[in-house]
Amino acid sequence: MLPFDQTHRIRSEQREKICNWVHEVLSLTDQDRVVVTQLSCAEAGCPPLETVIAVFSEGNPSRQWKVHKPAND
Repeated sequence: MLPFDQTHRIRSEQREKICNWVHEVLSLTDQDRVVVTQLSCAEAGCPPLETVIAVFSEGNPSRQWKVHKPAND
């Protein structure tokens, strides 16, 4: 499998929606960065595809959440 398999690609409009939701819910500023990625997992008990949301804010530790669903869902 190629590392950038198109079946695991997040649609750009969905990525933007998620980033906007995170900015709104966490009251982030324009300087805060939200990164949304999808990871596949082959470990037992792990969902086949999960969405990872990370927030980077200057002067604060980074934060990360995993959603056990594909981003496009």
